[in-house]
Amino acid sequence: MADKVSIIEIKEVSFHPSKLLILISLLLLVSPLQAQDETIEPPRKKVVIGLIHDGREGYYKSSIDLLRKELDLILGSSYDISIPNGKVFAVEDKTQLIEESYRELTEDPEVDYIVCLGVLSGAILLNKGDFPKPLIIYGIEDPVIQGVSMERRETSGIHNLSYILTSESFANDLAVFLELYRFKKLGILLDQELIELLPLKSEQLDSLMAKRGFEIEVIPVMDQEDSIIVSIPEDVDAVFLGYFTDYVEEENLKKLLEEVNQKGLPSFTSSVEIVEMGALATNTPAPDFAKAIRRIVLNIESILNDIDPADLPVILESRQKLTVNVATLNKLKLSPSYGLLSNADLLNQFEIESNRRLDLLDVLIEVQRSNIDLRARYKEVESFRQNRKIARSFLFPFGIFNLFNVIVDEQQSELGGMTQVQFASVAVLSFFQVIFDEQLMGEVRVQKLLADAVAFDYEAFRLDNIQFAATAYFDILRARNLLSIAQDNLRFTKENLEVARAREEVGYADISDVYRWEANEAQQTAQVIGAKNIYDLTQISLNILLNRPYTEPFIIRESLLSDSIFSRYFDERMVDLLYSPNEIQNLTDFLILEGIRNSPEIKAIDARIASQIRFKKLVQRERYIPDFLLNVAFFYSLFTGGGQDPIVVPGTIVDPLLPPRLTTEVNVTLFFPFLQGGRVKNVTQQAVIDLLQLEEQRRSIILQIERNVSQAVLFSSVNAFELDLFKKAAEYSRKAFVIVRESYSGGRSTFVDLLQAQNEAILASLQAANAVYQFLNSLIDIDRAISSFAMLRSPEEEEDMAFRFREYFPAYKNK
Repeated sequence: MADKVSIIEIKEVSFHPSKLLILISLLLLVSPLQAQDETIEPPRKKVVIGLIHDGREGYYKSSIDLLRKELDLILGSSYDISIPNGKVFAVEDKTQLIEESYRELTEDPEVDYIVCLGVLSGAILLNKGDFPKPLIIYGIEDPVIQGVSMERRETSGIHNLSYILTSESFANDLAVFLELYRFKKLGILLDQELIELLPLKSEQLDSLMAKRGFEIEVIPVMDQEDSIIVSIPEDVDAVFLGYFTDYVEEENLKKLLEEVNQKGLPSFTSSVEIVEMGALATNTPAPDFAKAIRRIVLNIESILNDIDPADLPVILESRQKLTVNVATLNKLKLSPSYGLLSNADLLNQFEIESNRRLDLLDVLIEVQRSNIDLRARYKEVESFRQNRKIARSFLFPFGIFNLFNVIVDEQQSELGGMTQVQFASVAVLSFFQVIFDEQLMGEVRVQKLLADAVAFDYEAFRLDNIQFAATAYFDILRARNLLSIAQDNLRFTKENLEVARAREEVGYADISDVYRWEANEAQQTAQVIGAKNIYDLTQISLNILLNRPYTEPFIIRESLLSDSIFSRYFDERMVDLLYSPNEIQNLTDFLILEGIRNSPEIKAIDARIASQIRFKKLVQRERYIPDFLLNVAFFYSLFTGGGQDPIVVPGTIVDPLLPPRLTTEVNVTLFFPFLQGGRVKNVTQQAVIDLLQLEEQRRSIILQIERNVSQAVLFSSVNAFELDLFKKAAEYSRKAFVIVRESYSGGRSTFVDLLQAQNEAILASLQAANAVYQFLNSLIDIDRAISSFAMLRSPEEEEDMAFRFREYFPAYKNK
């Protein structure tokens, strides 16, 4: 009031005494009323909540903090509502402590309502039957296991009792589990303290067991300091991991899962976290604590408005979602249907149990050692090298051993009045040595050149296989990326389907949007299945290329731009030039020179050209260069009979009066084919034609090198620039998709708008991910074009090439 008075303009005025008295009275009357209006607020009702939770210290802290925040946000303006620290009991999973804490809260006159967080404490309190104060339980995860029944109107139907049910039913979980694996006897692993509290009986479960032909056995689990004690019967062929107290150590739980998996037992659970640790699957989504806490607060608000907890809804809507640990699935060698897996969230889908780990360098080394086609091709090299050895063998001495047996009848032996032997055996040992043979010596040279040519052909084939292996490696990465993006697309579609259903419920859209998204979901599911097939085929292709069993598993390790194997391009100087448009042509010219210098194809052609030139000279020299052959023969008479005359060996001259026992003969033979019917001329002409053909092939190979190098460099340069562009496009497309989806949820965008935004985001993500692989693959293509793979060069080869690079690019001499 002082502020208001101070701004009044004061003027000199004369007042009648009676009027002045009335004015003062009015001011004294109004001022207290205004002050009272500004300071007095209506009193808020005080509400105290007691809380019981059965988690380890700090486990529920975030949930309790969130509950306090929500209570203040929703009810704080009307109520003085609180959860005092002295009214919060961590019961450490002990039955006696749970009952004592509950009794203390019910007898505490300050406590108005009780909230219970936890499966074990919830199960114990449910058995009380009589609830003197309103009780809200959050921890009913499995109604069958915990023995929870509901009224037809889906409320508790019990005075002062309300609970929150987040799971549909244990029977539904088992039905999904049976789709994954058709078990006969299921072991349910439960905390030992819960077994006596839970009935494990329901008509729905009994009906499912009878219909599907399986039985159930409950198996107690006890947690010790360093391990979990559990005994699984031999006839149990699958397990359901039920509730374990929050005090079960995570490491112990992992050990239990390892034991279960080692026994080959498929496992199902009601927790995504346990699936992440190694269980096979769950049909329960990750718990939405925020949603559950909001329901607790709304229930408290309803109770404050005089609604009996018995009439509050208990079901917290949550759509069931199958989650599968693919690494465990592969370990157990299970093969569920594509349809089932395509609609599931897949964890560790690219992680498998295998000691075989491959990165790009491993693949390139192994293909050279193991590829079956490469090994077969190398046998051809060995065969041609053997041909050279065969040709050389004719230049060395060689001997021939002959045994002559002569038989002459008696009448013939006395013919001419002279008596000779009637039968004899003679051994002949002959040695031959080429003194000079232009054909033989030339053939050795020709065979060597042909063997070199085949060896260079093998080198080219080896380089091709290295490139094939690198491409197969990147194909796997691309296929894996395609599968991940297809699964993301399917996930987005399912989320959009839920949004469409919500829009239809509130009247933002009609049912046609729901049908469209359901149709789109079917299409995306088919794409996921197709992408999975492509991914499997790429792994099979690499296994076959590496001469491995096509089903052999392996872990692919991704190679990135930061990897050391990609830093060997002249200390990345070549990659720097790819980003410089002004240097692209110079880089291309340099690499073309390298390609011509290194090309095994050119070396093979050069070897064939040299062999053809040598062959042409051989044919031409036949006209005027004779061949010389030395022959030494030894004749030894082994046995004679029927006469006294010496044996006459055909082709020898022997004095008949001197029957020698040993005879030696030495011959030097000259060969000179002076007349061959025009063979020399014709063969020479054919050699000239073949030589011209080889020279044309050489020019063609050079042109091919120029084309391959220029294309590879151009693609690499373009891909280098696209890397950042596609990354930005993916980022902005994803942001646009999020905005359009929020707009669609609010009824401001159409189905077409959201579908287009989703497709653009997916396409941009695919392009961004593949851009890296395309760039790395283009570097491999450059290496093949120049016939020298950077990752496989020796330090000496690397330095030699770096020297030529610095000579060609003077600006890099000192770098």
